[in-house]
Amino acid sequence: AVVSTQSTGCFVEGVISDMGFEFQRDVMRIPSTKRTCFVSNGARAGVNLAERGAEVLRQYSNSGTIVERKREIVVTNGTKVDRELCERIVQCAASYLLRNVSDEQKGEWSAGESASFAELVSHIKDRVEFSEELKQQDGGIQTILKNCHQVFQIRQGIVSIRDWRMGAGRKRRAVANRKYDRTALAKTKLCWFHEHHPQGCNMDECMYAHGDAELVNLMM
Repeated sequence: AVVSTQSTGCFVEGVISDMGFEFQRDVMRIPSTKRTCFVSNGARAGVNLAERGAEVLRQYSNSGTIVERKREIVVTNGTKVDRELCERIVQCAASYLLRNVSDEQKGEWSAGESASFAELVSHIKDRVEFSEELKQQDGGIQTILKNCHQVFQIRQGIVSIRDWRMGAGRKRRAVANRKYDRTALAKTKLCWFHEHHPQGCNMDECMYAHGDAELVNLMM
């Protein structure tokens, strides 16, 4: 078993011990906070795992430690929020960061200014009407902005407009378990910068579509 937090680790360790397993706690040598694990060669001598498992389940159920999961799982990561509401939030935040940038400016492409989450949230709340749906999401407005990776760059609580040139030429780390080729997603979404930034898109080769004519349908 691999665990991510100290409290979860203590709970899992208790269950393993109550089940009668001989085990050791270990820390895997991987670059992750979720690296604590428990290694076992099996149950202690004389332990009947089937009987012991039923007894442990009864004990945890009676103590209230185990609660039956609801049949309907409520998604609270912001991905199910009304799309139009998300777009209004994104546009409101982007307009604030780009308030001093215009299409008449000559010279270098500008990413505008930066702002803290608190400053942006306050600005957005004064201008966007929210539904109960958003209030139920973990992180609320912050979650919506974090999910909009194409537009925003967030570092240590400071939000700014992403400059895609900063990552140009950088080799991307291969992801072994990724089920799709990232290049296959090229031109499957509209480029926000081409559509909304006062100075347009600053990329010579943009992976996003510049207009409906460039859009590619992704066959699943």
